[in-house]
Amino acid sequence: MKPILYQHGPLVGQVQPVSVFGMSRRRGLSLVRKPVFGGLQPTEKTGENDDLITLSLRLYPGMWGGETMIEAYAQAHQAGIAMPLMRGGRTHLGFFKCENFDRTDSEIGVYGTGQVIEVVIELVRAEPDRSPAGIAQVFGLF
Repeated sequence: MKPILYQHGPLVGQVQPVSVFGMSRRRGLSLVRKPVFGGLQPTEKTGENDDLITLSLRLYPGMWGGETMIEAYAQAHQAGIAMPLMRGGRTHLGFFKCENFDRTDSEIGVYGTGQVIEVVIELVRAEPDRSPAGIAQVFGLF
């Protein structure tokens, strides 16, 4: 069994066929600055900004497959359902929705598909979808 690097819904990032080669996470706070004379402006926390995660994936469909997994994930992205994000098969990072899905095919083969496919997905933390359709989507019961 290959180790799982990241999993978001139907997309399972392993060493192959879908390799996760980059991850970035951005979290922030909303701060308000209070104007004062003759000193540093004190700041006050007013809330948290979005929790954003970007995953960069690469697959070689001619060697290891994986293109059907990417297509299934693209359909899940279009549904707009919050799905759990797992790191390493054990760490639950929360529920996230895919905000952007970018696919780039290179080294186009004779059938019009890329020999190398790179995918960048941008995730934003969201509340879990509690509707029956959302629960069925998360657990693959659709």
